Amino acid sequence: MPYIAIVAPFARVHDAHSASANRAWRRFLAINYAVGFGVTMLLILCRTEGLFA
Repeated sequence: MPYIAIVAPFARVHDAHSASANRAWRRFLAINYAVGFGVTMLLILCRTEGLFA
C-alpha cells in the first residue's frame, strides 16, 4: 500500500501544478525499482537455498 499513499495526493493535479506530479512520479518509480530489486533478490536467494519445492 505504500504506492497508493505516495501517489494519492497527486491523483487530481491540474496543469498549474504539474511539476509536483512529476516529482511524485519520480518518487513512485524509485520505490518501484527498490521494491523490485528486493523481491528479485529474495526470489534468487530462495531459489539458490532450495526453499522452493
